This record gives sequence, structure tokens and C-alpha cells, in this order.
Amino acid sequence: GFTIDVVNIPFIQYGKIKICTIGDSQTWWGYAGKLRKELNKLNKELVFVGSRQDAFGYWHEGEGGNNTYQVLERVNEMPEADFYTLLLGTNDYKGNIENSKNNILEITNTLLKKHPKSKMLYITPLPTTNIERDNFNTKLKNKLVSVFKDNDRVDIIDIGYVYRDNPDWAEAYLTADGLHQSTEGVKKMASVISEYFNKIE
Repeated sequence: GFTIDVVNIPFIQYGKIKICTIGDSQTWWGYAGKLRKELNKLNKELVFVGSRQDAFGYWHEGEGGNNTYQVLERVNEMPEADFYTLLLGTNDYKGNIENSKNNILEITNTLLKKHPKSKMLYITPLPTTNIERDNFNTKLKNKLVSVFKDNDRVDIIDIGYVYRDNPDWAEAYLTADGLHQSTEGVKKMASVISEYFNKIE
């Protein structure tokens, strides 16, 4: 018999805009693992950074099951980026909404203070078929938008609105669990985020 040496070829990105996708399973698990690949298809200028790597070799800061407390605990490990995307909060839905809001504000303020040229892109929560979770997410979003709208270093990407604009959003964009994105949901999310970058370039 013979053995084959596996050579790890480093994943090379050629863009100029450093982006770090922060979140939970909705930016990393299942079909959502393709988010960065889909974004990169639409915009070759994006270079993905983070401490974790997805199945396609892109770096990120997503972690399945994470709530705002867990992301806040690891915020100081996150690398410098030109843009941070933040889709977070749905795993807090059985907890205190004020605490979740404050955690997200602290995550945002920590990164923006540490990196004075960076911007935060707050991605509004995806709709979910779990009514309790959906109500929590909507209230949390409203609280955050009212703070973020006056901050010129935070831009709001209203993916939740875009999803809901389709009356059949659950069938169109989510898997059978009513929480995680389907392939189409990931593609829609990537196109909305990509549109933001097309406008600023």
C-alpha cells in the first residue's frame, strides 16, 4: 500500500474590502455555510476574515447556537475588518430583551471603538415560523434600529423586511424548521448584502 500526503493549500482571496460576518447558525450552519461563497460570487472585492473557517475556506465569526452573551464574550478575539455584519439575537428569545439589546450595542461599540475606520452592518432578524421567537426578534430589532439610525458608523440592512415582502417567505426562504435559511434564502440574503456594497463602491 501507499499513503497520500494531503497538502493544505491556503485559501487565497484577492479583494480589497475586509468583511467579518458575525452571528449564530444563520450565518454559518447548514445552507447558511454558503453565505460567504455566494457573496464572493457577487462581489470579488470582499475578503472574509475571522477566527473560524467555513467548509469553502472562508473565514468568519459565526457559531451555531450562539446568543448575544456568547458573542460578546468572544468579541475581543475578532480581527479588524472594514465591515462587520451582525445577524444576532434570535437565540436570546427566552431571555431579557433589554439585556440582548445592550449586548448587541456593546458588541458594536467595542468593535467600532477598537477599529475607528470600521463600519457595522446590522442585519435585521430573519422572520421565523415560531411566533414567540418572531415577536421577540421584532421587538429587539425595533429597539436597536431606534439607536442605530442616528449612528453614521452603523448601516441597517433590512433583510427581515425583504424576506417578509414575499407573502410565502417561509416556503421561499426557509428550511422545514422555519428558522434556518434554504439555499434560496441564502442567495437572497447574499444579494441584499451585495447590493449594499455595489451602492457604496
